[in-house]
Amino acid sequence: MFTDGIYSGIKLDNAGRVVKYFSALQEYPEDNDKHIPWTPYEFINFANMCRSENNSNWIGIIMQSSGDMLIFKSKQLIFVKKNGKWMYLDSYAIHSILKSNYNSNSMSTSDIDKKKLADEVYLSILDTAFAHTGGCIAIIKDEYIDFVKENCFPTDSLDNEQTSSDKKTIINRLISAGTINGEKQYFQYLDRKLRIELLSLDGATVLDSSGNILCAGAIVKIDGGSEGGGRLAATKELAKYGFATKISMDGSIQCFSLND
Repeated sequence: MFTDGIYSGIKLDNAGRVVKYFSALQEYPEDNDKHIPWTPYEFINFANMCRSENNSNWIGIIMQSSGDMLIFKSKQLIFVKKNGKWMYLDSYAIHSILKSNYNSNSMSTSDIDKKKLADEVYLSILDTAFAHTGGCIAIIKDEYIDFVKENCFPTDSLDNEQTSSDKKTIINRLISAGTINGEKQYFQYLDRKLRIELLSLDGATVLDSSGNILCAGAIVKIDGGSEGGGRLAATKELAKYGFATKISMDGSIQCFSLND
């Protein structure tokens, strides 16, 4: 038709009349809202158009060739129709859970730090879901870190120099090269595209409560006879020590917590 479902669109008023044809790449909202749109990476520019403007609250709708639909409001993805089923993304609820797993005991921890980690982990979950690669990410509480490193992924811990491998060497170098402002090893400061690639590795990406990357693409040791697939079993195992999320290749997301 006239739009590509990612970068271009048509604005309609509430009577269905065409107001404007736009290219999201060429439109830059002039407001003071610094909030990162809670939306998959490829739809950032489109989501930025779905905002309040001149007393109008623009709602965005994307219809994909697969038959899937996405609805945006206030710069975030709120509804997805996939395989004939509608899903509501409760971004604030998930974000609150992620924020609660951030290190709150450190004197240097601020609300801005907590929000930064929660924002970036949630965005990476969305990115991986829409990349259709599948993935697993977990945040481990401080009191369980040593136990988890020794018992859940003993050979894949990035700081374990006794179990070196080409994979770990490459991952460590990519993390060091992909950081912003020199914040090495911290997930929330990595380039967003690199984070998608890390989560897409076969295995789990595990963080401590400050965002330090403990492992990526790690094979998690699980009990024999665990129900479900290997990725689900690994996610549930890691959730015993904090918070863990499984992202399926079909885009579905399952979250598990130590408190559940």
